[in-house]
Amino acid sequence: MKLTKTLETEILQTHNAYWAKYLKGDVKGIAAMLDENYTQVGSAETEVFSNKKAAVKFLHNTIDQVTGKLEMRYRDTRLEQQGNLVLIYELCDLYALNKKKWMFYSKFRASTLMQQIHGKWKIVHQHSSMPDARTNKGENIAITKIAKENIQLREAVKRRTVELENKTLELQIEAALERVRAVAMGMMKSTDLLKICEVVFKELKLLGFSNDELRNTQIVINNDERGIYYGYQYSDYLGGEATEVPYNLHPIIKMLNDKLRKAKNAFADIALAGKQLQDWKKFVKSFPQKPDKKLMAAKELHYYFYSVGVGALGISSFQSLAKDKLNLLQRLRNVFGLAYQRYTDIAQAEAQAREAQIEAALEKVRSRSLAMHQSHELAAVLEKIYQELQQLGFDALAADLMILTEDKTTYDMWISGKPGTEGPYRMNAEKLLPHPHHRSTMGAWNKGKEVHEIESSGKTMRSMYEAVFNDPTFSKTFPLLFPKKVRTSVLNLKRVVHTSVFTKLAGIRVASEEKRTAAQVDIQKRFARVFEQTYTRFLDLQKAEAQAREAKIEAALEKVRSRS
Repeated sequence: MKLTKTLETEILQTHNAYWAKYLKGDVKGIAAMLDENYTQVGSAETEVFSNKKAAVKFLHNTIDQVTGKLEMRYRDTRLEQQGNLVLIYELCDLYALNKKKWMFYSKFRASTLMQQIHGKWKIVHQHSSMPDARTNKGENIAITKIAKENIQLREAVKRRTVELENKTLELQIEAALERVRAVAMGMMKSTDLLKICEVVFKELKLLGFSNDELRNTQIVINNDERGIYYGYQYSDYLGGEATEVPYNLHPIIKMLNDKLRKAKNAFADIALAGKQLQDWKKFVKSFPQKPDKKLMAAKELHYYFYSVGVGALGISSFQSLAKDKLNLLQRLRNVFGLAYQRYTDIAQAEAQAREAQIEAALEKVRSRSLAMHQSHELAAVLEKIYQELQQLGFDALAADLMILTEDKTTYDMWISGKPGTEGPYRMNAEKLLPHPHHRSTMGAWNKGKEVHEIESSGKTMRSMYEAVFNDPTFSKTFPLLFPKKVRTSVLNLKRVVHTSVFTKLAGIRVASEEKRTAAQVDIQKRFARVFEQTYTRFLDLQKAEAQAREAKIEAALEKVRSRS
């Protein structure tokens, strides 16, 4: 085959027809011009095909991006024979339509191989490309510019990575805050603040707090009326715990409380080390809470608290915290403000329900007191007092009524206890007073104290109960009241705490294995005031009974006189 002018014209007509169909989006017309073994390397990254079917499929999917939107201008076309193939070089400028205005897009070059098959010219291969805009005149490759662009790209990647990391962290923080909000809104009772402590602890751990940075999470709620704060704390190795702590129990507690009261959004941080930390460890060890081995081994301790007015959210840490960690804790405080508001609503409702429960219990005691017809029925009143105290959550071993004798040197005891003690029973404390326990109780009463608490354990506790069990009045009059198994269990107790509340001539004492809370002592005081009314009725009945006995005696004497 010889490439003549006539043949060149024929080939160019086919070639130009191909590009015309391409710019108009005629995929079917283009497909008819391609050989079945057509191959292509295009200017787009994915535009590489080894067969006609793949090339046509790509055209179907992308031709709408070209149709009516692209023009080839300033075309320079040359032909060259390569055996039975013809190679066509195409150089031009591509213009794109942008908002009804044609604008230069890029230089474009294409190499097309055509072959006459069955009397028709078919395209068997095509390669197209756009020049590297980074190279200058006389350059083959823009290495310097590429290196500079790579540095800029790396810097951009770093910036973007930091941005993404910050966005990811922010999303994690927001998710953590949302989980805390969800727990706060799900609070059903005031003690659910322990759940807030737990979820805050777990979320701080997920957000990167180490074991040294986070010992536990804490919530404090102040009660100025009683001079205490309710403390809630949680850690992964000790679990949750709730306590009541007087404001002035320790200088560090007072210092923390004073700092938090400076403003509604106050921040308090306290660092302990050296002798100050050792003193604090001794105090914590003496306080009735779970033993903390990690605290005892710590060389430093830090407290960080954010106030919400009459409450605060904070943590304790074995090392000082960086600013970003404190900012995170502050954001959790803001969410805790919502939890605190819900807490106050719930606590108010609980207080009202608790007050109603206490009043109902006191009314039952009053009713039983008014139902007394004989003085010995005081035992039934005591039984009712014990039952109602148990219903109010005292978990008491026994409840005692103490009635001061006329000479105010000793007292009568009416004792009621748990099932198995077969109480209540009455005994005189005169022979028990030599024991330090009873001597201490009598001394506090004579000094005019309203409340007296004494804790016994070990030999002191056993000797106290042995004195009761061996009391002649007790053993002679009530031989079956304390069976042997009950006595054994009592003597094997680890400790007993007796909390007495005194009125002028009588008192109520509660025995238990744990100390009474301030709220329980207040309830005990209210029962003591009700018992004052009971005691008045008790004295009236005693007086009436004495008068009745005297009348019977006089009647009997009169009968004797008459018969004589």
